[in-house]
Amino acid sequence: ALAATATASPHDSLPGLSVPPGDPRLAAPMAAPPRRRLIFLGLALGIALSAAALALRPQPGLATIAATVTPADAREVRLSLGRDETVLTAGTQLEAGRTERVCASATGFAAQCQLITLSEGVNRLRFELVAVPQLDLTVEPPEAQWTATVNDLPVDAWPYDGVIEGRLATIRLHPADGWSVDGDDRQIIRVQPGLNALQFRLLPQHRADARPAADAGPDAGRPALDRGPKPPRAAPPQRARVELTSTPTASVTCAGQLLGPTPQIVQAEGRDVVCTLTADDHAPSRVTIRPRDGRGPRHVTLKAMARLTARAIPPAAVIYLDGEPLGPNLIRQHRVTPGRHVLDARLVRGTKTLRSPPLTVHLEPGQTVHDAYLLQVAVPSEESP
Repeated sequence: ALAATATASPHDSLPGLSVPPGDPRLAAPMAAPPRRRLIFLGLALGIALSAAALALRPQPGLATIAATVTPADAREVRLSLGRDETVLTAGTQLEAGRTERVCASATGFAAQCQLITLSEGVNRLRFELVAVPQLDLTVEPPEAQWTATVNDLPVDAWPYDGVIEGRLATIRLHPADGWSVDGDDRQIIRVQPGLNALQFRLLPQHRADARPAADAGPDAGRPALDRGPKPPRAAPPQRARVELTSTPTASVTCAGQLLGPTPQIVQAEGRDVVCTLTADDHAPSRVTIRPRDGRGPRHVTLKAMARLTARAIPPAAVIYLDGEPLGPNLIRQHRVTPGRHVLDARLVRGTKTLRSPPLTVHLEPGQTVHDAYLLQVAVPSEESP
């Protein structure tokens, strides 16, 4: 319609409107509206295309976690995030670029944790769970009443996981009134990985007043002797259960047994447990877990190894560090634990050992000494015959 109006003859003007032919005022008003509309349509189309592109573009900075857990027969597998143990599901979206602690746990298995810096997209993890040593107790008949202790600690729920693999565990059954243990009321086992099953059998007791009179014996009718109050039972020993973590991740050895990388659960029952944490290029660290420590975390920061260089004069002299020989002449970038050390050089001449003055150095964690410590042995001149 606009095009038809724009190309109409100037003589086809509206009634009362008289415009001479060829007057520019006739064509200009008719050509302007289509140009404006095209501009508006172009702007609207550009805005719509930009909005569609933004809507279709994936959200940046989001990450998800996909975990594979072995063994395949692990039941009730659970993934958690951070120390607050936020439960992770397959669709949980996290912020990329953050470093998070992801843990996997399952019934009957020790929890395993990994530190991961999340990247955009899917972050794949693999966990190999290790079975937790447990004790399981079965008592026959089912209607019997009883309580039990493990290493003199009362246990209310079975299976019980408060034992350490390879250690001895003493299980004692305490029957209720009217029952007695068929055999020994105590069993001692060496804890094996996985489930350790034990079994007791109880027998019902007959009351003394229910015995026939003929079987009562010569003491029938006599009052029972008052043997006095029973001595109080000794208090059960204290027990600690500590989660051991470290910076950086370290290998944990407790009481001569390698437990694996941190974090690890360490238990102390009745005596102290000494653990050693080791990591590459870091000084070993010792931690003592005491039964009175109770439950809670324990974090250990390992110190980075220091490096030193030393030179002996004359070249045949041997360099010693804290009384231990390192080698002759020159030692380059030797790894030592941070702290105070004593250097000296020794030279054997016949039956005599010549020594340099001792040099005490103090090295900070991660310090590297590039300039050589000079250790000079004073060699006396040969006396003329």
